Amino acid sequence: MNVSNPAVRINKNFASTYQKKKFGFATVFLHISCDTANGLELFFNYNEALKSKTVVSNKQLNSSIATYFENGGVQLYLLSYGSENINLFDFENFVKTNCDNLVDLEVICAPTLLLQDTLAIKESVKIYSFLGKYAQTSNRVFISDVNQTIIDEYLDVLEECVIYHPWFKNNEILIAPSVVASALMSKSAIENNFFHSIANKKIKSLHQTEFDLTKEQTLELQQEFINPIIQMHNDGLKIWGVNAFNSSYGSANELRVIQYIKRSLKIIMREDLFEINSENLHDKIFSKVNNFLNQLWELGALNGESKDEAFIIESRHEEMKDSDNTLVFALKVSLSKPLEFINIKLERVQRDGMIENISVEV
Repeated sequence: MNVSNPAVRINKNFASTYQKKKFGFATVFLHISCDTANGLELFFNYNEALKSKTVVSNKQLNSSIATYFENGGVQLYLLSYGSENINLFDFENFVKTNCDNLVDLEVICAPTLLLQDTLAIKESVKIYSFLGKYAQTSNRVFISDVNQTIIDEYLDVLEECVIYHPWFKNNEILIAPSVVASALMSKSAIENNFFHSIANKKIKSLHQTEFDLTKEQTLELQQEFINPIIQMHNDGLKIWGVNAFNSSYGSANELRVIQYIKRSLKIIMREDLFEINSENLHDKIFSKVNNFLNQLWELGALNGESKDEAFIIESRHEEMKDSDNTLVFALKVSLSKPLEFINIKLERVQRDGMIENISVEV
């Protein structure tokens, strides 16, 4: 596979596999290293990576990659930025250059950033803030890892993202929650359930967090729109929330769906750019958009008893005749929302006829 950017290296062993598999929900792990070798590696599953000896030497990152695949992650890019002294401007250009053309990229995270001694916490927060902004403008989802210092002092500078806390612990190695969250997102996407929540799903291979949350700490995280990771009795570790942080969307589910729609429409429309602006082109594009949104509704990503309730396509072709090089479609979609609470009302009838109301919340 030839790539024009000399800073990008994709392992040739995976090139043929990439052509055969069409995934629209890839993940990228951003890793800042102290060497000078920048590059992009492409993994499809950990066993293939092991056979081709492409496993990275960094123990922390290697554990993160293993955990990603063990929890159902399917397609992973590893973007490594090598620099002894990180220059934020150069780093931002590096990320944009390498990620802009990854049309299948959905989730961005930097799972080892907070564990590196080379960066001060303020520098890490600047990187997180940039990644959140970049994900938003490029229609991706950024999963930000946090520690207590960020929670206490820097939450207000983070851009739109999804946050899970605390970290996982595998023997003595800490695993960022973004690793597991991105793996569960990847798994749900491959199963055509990308609009489903990753909360309350079984987490494999990990059985311990850095510390156990109390009920008070769990509530505090939820109030900050951070999704807690809790230990469920006899059922292992579970993500217990669907919050999107600093977002106009009420949940990570809705954020994923709307970003997927934006990414997909850009790809669908691309082949029609520079064609003659005619009634035929208008009808062709209308049909494409209608079919795409109808498929989302049939999957369950859009809410409504009928497709007319799920989405509306309004064309402004007639209004734009004075502007021959512009065609406008206005789309309205109704996003399916996750269920967060179940309230069961019980009535206990006593012998004297008195009724006691009992409410059970799940």
